[in-house]
Amino acid sequence: MTYTNEELELLFSQGNSKINKAVKLSAADKKANVKIFCKEPYAQEMYDRYFSSEAGHPMPAGNKDIPVGEIRTVSLKKIDFAMSMVEMEDSSTMTSIFVPFREFSQEPSLSLLNEDKDRKYKVMIYKSNMSEILGSEKRCAALTLREDVDYFAKNNKWFYVKVVELIKGGYLAIYKNQVKCFLPGSHAAANVIRDFSEYLHKEIPVMVENYDSVNNLYIVSYKKYIKETLPQKVSDLSFGQKYTGTLTNNPYDFGVFVEFQNYYTGLIHKSDFENDAAFKEFSKGLRSGDQIDFWVKDVVQKKGDYRIILTVNPDSIDPVKKSWQSLKDGIEGQTLDYSYEKGSMKMTLPDGQTISVSVSSQVMQDRSSEGQVLIQKVDVLKQNLGFEILGN
Repeated sequence: MTYTNEELELLFSQGNSKINKAVKLSAADKKANVKIFCKEPYAQEMYDRYFSSEAGHPMPAGNKDIPVGEIRTVSLKKIDFAMSMVEMEDSSTMTSIFVPFREFSQEPSLSLLNEDKDRKYKVMIYKSNMSEILGSEKRCAALTLREDVDYFAKNNKWFYVKVVELIKGGYLAIYKNQVKCFLPGSHAAANVIRDFSEYLHKEIPVMVENYDSVNNLYIVSYKKYIKETLPQKVSDLSFGQKYTGTLTNNPYDFGVFVEFQNYYTGLIHKSDFENDAAFKEFSKGLRSGDQIDFWVKDVVQKKGDYRIILTVNPDSIDPVKKSWQSLKDGIEGQTLDYSYEKGSMKMTLPDGQTISVSVSSQVMQDRSSEGQVLIQKVDVLKQNLGFEILGN
């Protein structure tokens, strides 16, 4: 196997760096006054394998100047499993950039050799001098992913992290195996955490709460995710389903708070009972962490916040909500036949019954008076349908 001058630049230079005298040169190279500048522990092995005059390789002419911290586009030249090193070629200067296996997001395998030879990679230069240029695909990937998290923070977007370690005050979490985040224990659950080990190795949605510049960590919050997404997710609640939840606290004089599905928190108010005595009898003996069964009775919005009202008596649920819930359960995601006449669209339900909704003539312009609709969403709280008219 032969090597170009660019390939040899990793170890040799004509610059003024300090010479590595620990590398033992061949007699011919000593006579030629060859100097080794690489200080890496593998310098001797690399010299012996690739660069000694006894192996018949020419001396390198010197590295191109590529600053530390710069992102370079490179292509694969060869993989050396014995040296745990991948040689890349810089696309613009044709200079060899060496990437140790440890500097890849995933350890390279023989599959890399079978990939498209024209494929381009991005690496970050973390060491560059007259004797060697070392790059890191992992650090470059981390930088790109940090830009992702910066975008999420600026635009109030949520994303998934994996909880990897329990540390003081909360958890260490990782975004796509690269970007470290701190998830405070007080922000890791909807309410109280009873078993901190329960969250380890799980992926959870979070939003950026702050940035710790001292420790170079994003501070993230699951609670913030709940607050931001609740307006959309309350419509997923069912007014006919029996739920099981966990008391977040001991009972209060006015009622009990219940967490369910690791997301929602609702209140069973004492007014749900016939009288105060009935509520006291119900709450007697209940303690934080106990589980109880209940139904969703209502969702109200107050000062921008959504409050979920629960009940232990399903008969107390508004019959209108029950009817809309039954409609949702029966037709959401289904395709229905329709007929249209004078601003009214009549849809035929699976059981043969019909419902009518108002649709403007402008919407129906150039559309058939008969056809099909796809029911995309039934909103029980707003009591309306979202649908798409299929075909022309």
